[in-house]
Amino acid sequence: LASDNARIKEICGRLNDEAIYHWSLHSKELFHSNVLGWFCEKYPEAAFQFLQGWAPSRDTTEHWVLREKYNLDLVVQLPGLTPVVIENKVFSPPDESQLDRYSDDNVKKLEKAEKIEVGVLILLSLSPPNWDGLTYTSSNGKEWRYMSYRDLASALEEVAYEVTGFDGDVLRRYLAFIKLLQELTDEVSAIKNETTFSFNFETRDFLKVARLDSAFGKLRARSAIAAVRESMKGHKNFDDITFHADYTNGEPLVEAMLRCANRDELGWQLQGTDWRLAVRTDKHLGKTDELRELRFEYVREHYGDWFDFSEITKSIGRSVDDQSQKEKKGTFNRYDPDFVYLYRKLENLTLGEIKTLSDCFITQAAKYM
Repeated sequence: LASDNARIKEICGRLNDEAIYHWSLHSKELFHSNVLGWFCEKYPEAAFQFLQGWAPSRDTTEHWVLREKYNLDLVVQLPGLTPVVIENKVFSPPDESQLDRYSDDNVKKLEKAEKIEVGVLILLSLSPPNWDGLTYTSSNGKEWRYMSYRDLASALEEVAYEVTGFDGDVLRRYLAFIKLLQELTDEVSAIKNETTFSFNFETRDFLKVARLDSAFGKLRARSAIAAVRESMKGHKNFDDITFHADYTNGEPLVEAMLRCANRDELGWQLQGTDWRLAVRTDKHLGKTDELRELRFEYVREHYGDWFDFSEITKSIGRSVDDQSQKEKKGTFNRYDPDFVYLYRKLENLTLGEIKTLSDCFITQAAKYM
């Protein structure tokens, strides 16, 4: 742990020393897209060498770059290659449904308006999506390929020497910056079974100084839920489970919810030290006191036995005696308009413990299907 903190501190310190890193803070994703767009516009021959490993060849002399066109981050047409779409999601890749929408809607509009056929769709991000082979075929047959910032740096490094003067200096500083960003990502997202889900205070402070605490908090959540999802692939109800990661109220959040035949979802959620057993329902949906009480009554009537925290002690040996004030009063916590829950405080849960509890409670939830 001490060595991990030391490495994170070192990388954060080096990032803070990079002027280009500070230039990027105002609009992180747009900054990277603009750098790549500038490079492809001004240095097409070097950009050809950079992109030819991803884009199919094409007999054309056309050369243009589109930014934020049809809500696509970057579209690049280089002489000798087919057009390339680069969707830049620095910290959090979109889910497959979003990529399907990009392919079915945005890319189709682009191809129709520009009278082109896109050769490849690239998802550029610091962390990989949960794809086999790092490719994803969307609902309309378009293939997305994942490119990490390490891949980006390696490809650019091979041609950076061709760019001279001030432009070359800027490009090489940019390469140094994205390498550090990828190194920090690898350190923070390398979560193992014995790793605690929440950052320790020292790591959180280092990330705050670098103004990366929220970005890497979300990244930690994504890494954890991806590991939990992988561990549950053999569960008989796997196809009915929705896994989700987010970052809210200054804390990473992860959850797994099982959909029942009546569209209600039962599952767990972890944020900070709160282990929540929850029901998400569209019955009595809303934010008024009346609807809220009707929703509570519905959950109490149909799922009153679901909120059994004794399974935690049975599964991982943790004490769960302390009840929340809401539970002591016989009512529920909630996030309007549809989320009803109770919780127990669990300090320093490890990834391994989260996997165990996830399997336990999703199995319990399946009894209500």
